[in-house]
Amino acid sequence: MKHLWLIVLLAGCPPPPGDCRLVSANQPPPPGSLLMTAGAPQTFSFVVDGPECQLPEGALTARPVLTTPSGATRPVMVARIVQVREPVFSQSSIEVDLDLPALEPGTHFLQVFVEPTITALQVPVFVATDRLADAGIVVTLEERCLRPARTLAGTQFCWSQDAGYGAFRGGQRLVFPAGVERLLPVGNVAWAIGRGDLRRFEDQPDAGLVLTAMATQLQTGGGSSVDETSAIVGGVRYDFDARSFSQRSLPNVTGNRWAEGALVMSLVGGTICDDRDQCGASEGPARFLALDPTHLWLLTAGSPFSSSGTFGRPEFDTVSLISRPIGPDAGVALRVPLPAGLTPYFIDGSDLAGGLPPMLSVADQARVVLLSHGKEGTSFDVLPRDVFGASRDFLFVAGDTPRELRVIPLPLSP
Repeated sequence: MKHLWLIVLLAGCPPPPGDCRLVSANQPPPPGSLLMTAGAPQTFSFVVDGPECQLPEGALTARPVLTTPSGATRPVMVARIVQVREPVFSQSSIEVDLDLPALEPGTHFLQVFVEPTITALQVPVFVATDRLADAGIVVTLEERCLRPARTLAGTQFCWSQDAGYGAFRGGQRLVFPAGVERLLPVGNVAWAIGRGDLRRFEDQPDAGLVLTAMATQLQTGGGSSVDETSAIVGGVRYDFDARSFSQRSLPNVTGNRWAEGALVMSLVGGTICDDRDQCGASEGPARFLALDPTHLWLLTAGSPFSSSGTFGRPEFDTVSLISRPIGPDAGVALRVPLPAGLTPYFIDGSDLAGGLPPMLSVADQARVVLLSHGKEGTSFDVLPRDVFGASRDFLFVAGDTPRELRVIPLPLSP
């Protein structure tokens, strides 16, 4: 999917008598993209630098053009356009308010031309699907669930302050070992990490939870990462084969770590390395955002300057995707401008249960935005703010009562 970046073009306006020049654009530009919720209209406001001269009343006009994913155009109303004089240096700014209509989910494009020849803007408009009313699977437990996890077969795990981890199926408590500190299910495999041991369970249709392998003298520390056949705990990778583990030390892997086939990858700064000391070219400053079955999601800086203009403190304003499987020479497959007002949404803990879905938080609103990318491009889904657990297969949201839990299967249905 092709994304258009915000472009600010400044040129001279037809000068009236006297000097009429545009001021250099030193302030941050308007947002690089806009996020809306499907079915809800929204006002889009922005400010750009204006000319030094005072334009006559009525001289300023804004001409918006909104294009839908199918190529059709939708009308946009200009609610307000005004030139505001600055108190010093004879500068001015132009304030524009646009009323966007209710739109269908997908990526739309908004072009705005402020005339006479002041500014041209091109802004991707991401329209998210409203998932706030999606109930998912409602689970009622014996007590409040603080650390939820679940297998695809339906065994629910919860951690409580008094009892530690417990396992439940069909409302019944299952026999489960004590002392488990972290529980990471992926598919129908559950990895239980204790103070000094690692257990691998399979959730089988007839037999329930079956212990398939166990390792002792475990060295914990740092975030853990698991898939169906391997687990990275501390500085060791454990691979399951038949009914036992093979182990391999990982002395050269730090930061966020995950398995890509036989390799263990890590992200340090903006550089992707493997456990054989093979590192690729740096993409510049980057932060780990998410890992799903098809992509590694990074937050990257589109500019070496932060929003305050301080060199060396980059503003992470872009979401970059790297296709899996990932090697040290991997390159960015897609860049998406981070919508205005959104920040990364991280759940406490650094464990990757088959990965971690990419989520963003909507500033000043009780909303979380889930991102996904497929053949149709990048899509956005709006969820409640109280998402407090996540894995490759599920999101966990607080229910209506302290004992209730909403389990939302991933990926979300269209």
